[in-house]
Amino acid sequence: MQYQIENTMKKQVQLFLLLIFTACISSCGPTAEQKAAAEKAKADSIATATQKAVETRQALETQLDAMDNRLMTKKADLEVAKNQMNKIQEFQLLRTDYEREQQVHDQSIKIQTLEQEIAAAEQDIAVTRMQLNEVAQTLVRK
Repeated sequence: MQYQIENTMKKQVQLFLLLIFTACISSCGPTAEQKAAAEKAKADSIATATQKAVETRQALETQLDAMDNRLMTKKADLEVAKNQMNKIQEFQLLRTDYEREQQVHDQSIKIQTLEQEIAAAEQDIAVTRMQLNEVAQTLVRK
């Protein structure tokens, strides 16, 4: 009889310990509210990053349009300068050789400057396009 009482008490103690262990395990994890808050924070973070990327893309597109316009203006200026060079090289009554050479020299410098500005603008446009592609790829991944 004492053996049965001890055995019953053992089972009760084991059951009690099992209940305590189960309660500890279930209380260690995050609650449903905590899980929902974490998911909301993650979604908010993704939304914020996406919005920032969209704004960056729009700013880069605007900047790229302005750069393209400036480049087209510079190319038009270069064509005008080349046409002026052709006129300078033509014969003009009462102009000395020295004056002609000076005008050619000055116009050559103007043309070189425009060509350098065009090259720099084209390089800037290429860099901006690369940045725009990177932002677009970021948006595609999200």
